[in-house]
Amino acid sequence: PWIVIDVATRQVIEEKQLFIRPTMYPQLTEECAMETQIGQTTVDCASDLQAVVQEFNDYVYRTFIANNKDFCIVVDGEQQLKRWLRSDCKRKEIKLAAHFSKFIELRLEFKAQYAKWAGATTVFSMAERLDIMVDRGIKGGLSFCRA
Repeated sequence: PWIVIDVATRQVIEEKQLFIRPTMYPQLTEECAMETQIGQTTVDCASDLQAVVQEFNDYVYRTFIANNKDFCIVVDGEQQLKRWLRSDCKRKEIKLAAHFSKFIELRLEFKAQYAKWAGATTVFSMAERLDIMVDRGIKGGLSFCRA
C-alpha cells in the first residue's frame, strides 16, 4: 500500500493498496491469512510483481516526475525494499527504478530526531512517545500506513 501526503498541508492526497500474486507459495497458510487479514481469493486475483511495480512507477512518473515535484518514499523498516523487493525483482529479472533506492526509514529517522526515546522501535511505540493515538489492533495494509 501507499499513501501520498502533502507535507505542506498535512493532507492525504491519495491512497492505494495493491496485492501481489505470490509465485513461490501461492496458497496462503491459515496463519498467514489470519495475521494479514487477506483471503485466498484476493491473492488469486492479484497482479504479478512486475505489473504492481509498473503501476507504482507510472503513478510516480505521472504525479511527481512529469510535474517536477519532489517526493520521498518513507518505510517502516527497510527490509521490505532492501531485501524482499530487490531480491524478488532480481530473481524475476524486473528492473527497479532509481526511486526504490532512495527512501527514509521511519525508525532510523525517529531515533535520530528523538535520541532519548531510542527504545521506541515500532510505529505504535513511536506514536505513543509523541502522544499520538493509534489503534494497536492494526495488522497492516492501508490502515497501518494511515497510522
